[in-house]
Order: sequence, then C-alpha cells, then structure tokens
Amino acid sequence: EDPNLTDVVAESYNRIVKTYDEIGIDGGWREGAGYGFHTVHVAMYFADALKRITNGEFNIFDHPKLETFAKFPLYISAPPNKSAKFGDSSAGRYSSATMSGKLALETGNNLWAWINKNWCGTPGDIFHIIWAAHNVEPQLPSGTSHHFRKIDWITMRSDFSDPEKVTVICKAGKNDDTHHGHLDVGQFMVYWRGVDYICDHGAAAYDEKFFDPEKYDTPQASSRGHNLIFVNGEQQISGSNYHEPIDENIGGEVLEFRPGKDRDYTLMDPTNAYPKKELKKWRRHIILEKPVITVVVDEVESEKGAEIEARFHSKCEQIVKDGYTLLHGKDGDIAMIPVIDGDFTFRPAGHAYQALQKNVRFQWIPYNGTVLHAPGNRTVIAHIILPVTGDSEARAIVNSAERSFDNTGNFILSFVKKGEMYRYMFKKEKDGLKFE
Repeated sequence: EDPNLTDVVAESYNRIVKTYDEIGIDGGWREGAGYGFHTVHVAMYFADALKRITNGEFNIFDHPKLETFAKFPLYISAPPNKSAKFGDSSAGRYSSATMSGKLALETGNNLWAWINKNWCGTPGDIFHIIWAAHNVEPQLPSGTSHHFRKIDWITMRSDFSDPEKVTVICKAGKNDDTHHGHLDVGQFMVYWRGVDYICDHGAAAYDEKFFDPEKYDTPQASSRGHNLIFVNGEQQISGSNYHEPIDENIGGEVLEFRPGKDRDYTLMDPTNAYPKKELKKWRRHIILEKPVITVVVDEVESEKGAEIEARFHSKCEQIVKDGYTLLHGKDGDIAMIPVIDGDFTFRPAGHAYQALQKNVRFQWIPYNGTVLHAPGNRTVIAHIILPVTGDSEARAIVNSAERSFDNTGNFILSFVKKGEMYRYMFKKEKDGLKFE
C-alpha cells in the first residue's frame, strides 16, 4: 500500500547484515556482551518476518556470523551464572530461551542448542509458541579457553560449569569506542565459586554526562577504576575523542595466547593505550595453572625511581596482611601475593562516585594497590593469586616464593603450595620476556 515500505525493508535488511558482519571471526563483539546480545536478539524478529514474506529468498539467519556468535556468551561466562563486565555490560549470564532456541533451529548450531538446554530454563514469551522447537543435538566446543582475535579478549578456564575451578578473563584491544568502551587495556578478572575476586565494575549510571567527554571522569570508564599498571599515576587515553578523527593506534594487543590441558598463557602489550610520558612500555603475562592458580607478571619500563602501582579491584573484602592481601569472600578466601625484589607497600584506597541523577546514593569503590619505586629503567613485578584455607597456608606460600634472573636475563619465579613446587621460566628475548 505504501511504495516507500520496500525501500525501508531493503535498507533495514542491508544494515542488519552489515551489522552482523561486524561480529568477530571468533564471535566477539567489541561493545561487550550486553550490546552484542541485544544487537543479535532484537534483529531476529525482523529477520523471521522477512524470511516468511519472501519465502526464504532474503534469509538473514543464513549469515555465517550467527553461528560464530554463539561462542561469545559461552566463553565470556564464568560458572555458575556470571559474565565478563568489560565495557558497559552487566554481570549476569547472557542467554534467552527464545533467542538460543530460534538460532539453534535456523542455523543447526550445536552450541546454541547447548545454551538453550543448559542455561535458559522455561521460555517466557509468546515467540516460544510461534516459533517451532529445534531438534539439534546440544554440544560444547572442544576447547575450554578462547581468544576473540578481532577484539583481543581472552578467556582461560578448565571447565564451563564447575565454579570450583578458576576462570580468568582478560583483554587488550583498542580504546576506540566512545559510547560503550572503557579505557581498560590490560584489564583482567579472576572468578572462583561464582564470585569475581578480581573484578571489573562494569558500566556507570547512564546519567546526563555519560555520553559526553565527562564519561572518562568516572572510575568505571577511566583506567583508574581498572586492574592496570600506573606509573606516576599516568592513565590511559581514548583513541576516539568526541568530534575528532579516530586514532586506531591507541590501544593494545595480544602478542601470544597459548592454551593447554594443564596451563593457559597470555601475553599482552597495552603500551599504546598510554601517552607514554611516564609509562614507556608495559607487557603483561597471565598464566592460569589449572584448575585454580593465577600468576601475573608485569614488565614495566619507566624512569628510574618512578612510582609504579599495580592496582586491583575486588567484589570481596580486601584485607592487607604482612606480605600479601587476603581477598575474603563469603564462600572462601584468595591470597594475592606480590613477589618483588626490594621494598613495596600496599595502598588501600577507593574511588568516590555519585551519578548525576535524582536521589542517587554516593558510592565508595574500594581497591588496593601494590606500590614500589622503579629500581632501574625496567621493573618486573609478579603476583600469585590463589585460593587458600587460611593465614597459615598463605604465609607458607609467601615464605616459599622466590624470583631470580639468571646470567642470560631469563626470569624465574617459583613457590610451593601444599608441598608441590611450581616453577615458571620466562626467557629473555629482544622485546621482553616470554614464558617458556
């Protein structure tokens, strides 16, 4: 009846297809899980209607990225019901009975069928009646750890469903999303027993200034509110400032991801996310010694004597002890143990935050920093992060921890837990250390 409708439908089809084209080769969506889920979900209703009225000639469900996208909610999840809160995302697991069932039906993808069966429970909307049920066999992918290469996010884990096993999620990528991105290159999280012991705080409130340059004044979006390295307080910068061209060089990259049966390893270089006036270079190594031990080694280049802070945020109470920090959760404790040559101190502090909205309460967001002064132009900082049964076990690990450099510049870190020796060798190469 309205000839303009054909143009509207055609333009909608083209834009949705181009949007789905932006899903990464490994399933990632740079804006985060919330916006990735929303982007795929809301377009499905249009896709279904268009497929019906054109008798399948225009079928958006044939887009190959819809199968790939199934990996995103799965791999950024942490059992039993959490998800990585990078960018403006929330903590909950992203799933929908209607969406996963429909995508399993249309794509025949085993992972969408697994999500539908294991995460979604009873469907809650009318489209479960309108759309046919699928009969696809549920199946998980063979690997438990994953690198989303387009966005440079990495998840390291032993298992998709056991909360007794630690999940580590970290990211590099570009600081080029003014709307929903955060200045958080090098950020990582540690989940255990359903709790983010090392956490990301997700989105700030969408108040009247959140989508203005003042967004980066909030601790949630600025680098100061993330688990990063700070040299003389220098923070990361945005490559996508308002009313300015995008600088695609601003950000970091994953240099290596090496998954394994017993151990996963990630090496990131976040250097280009900084102005590089104080922090000259930074490489972050993260090892998950399966199932529960996390080792973080930071290589930092700066002026001699500069103050270096490794900052950590947690959803648990952070209790400073002699030589380590206890992350005290209601279902267990994790010790965060620095292994550093020379003197260091802990700096418990916090961020003041109050959204520009009516009747909003003031928030104090606590964190703790490991602080030292650079003994030279290059500083290596190690942290061991692992569950403990009490102060005596944590103290024994602290006392056993050793670090050294051999005569060729290789870095060796070791410690003992319950009689078992853990030893890590990082070989010196031209651009820095590399885990052997």
